[in-house]
Amino acid sequence: MLNPATISFFSFLLSSMSLISIYYQWFTYGTAIYLIPAIALITLYLFNRRVHQENRKADKLMILSSSFFTVAIISHFIYSNWKLINLISEIMMTKIIVVLLGLFALYINIIYIRAEQSYKKKRGNQRIREEPKQGYIEQFMEGFKKKEKNPNEIVLQIGLSAERDD
Repeated sequence: MLNPATISFFSFLLSSMSLISIYYQWFTYGTAIYLIPAIALITLYLFNRRVHQENRKADKLMILSSSFFTVAIISHFIYSNWKLINLISEIMMTKIIVVLLGLFALYINIIYIRAEQSYKKKRGNQRIREEPKQGYIEQFMEGFKKKEKNPNEIVLQIGLSAERDD
């Protein structure tokens, strides 16, 4: 079986080459030609991901490649259906869409990675967090519980205060 990292790398290469071929007008296939390999690679990746161990870098690369496949599908759809030839040609519009949507997809993936790192950092800090200090009522009730253990014993507590140092 294939490794998920290999599948995600192959998917990234294929999606990048499809964007480059659309931009330079080397090959312009139908929208289904971009959709079918994208769905096939994503399902193959998901099945292999369940068998193998977790690989976060491969996951992020697969998300990036699937967003590049989406850009290729949208840009080819615009190329095949562009009607305003008097305003701007379909080739120039396709190039503009490939660049803008490609940068937007890259930007969204970077935001996703940064948000995931920030969430993990915050979640990790919450696990290490100290116990909250006792309130006035909890300190008062704790004093009564100590007295209930041995009612005949006289205890003098020096330095116990109900004030908090905030």
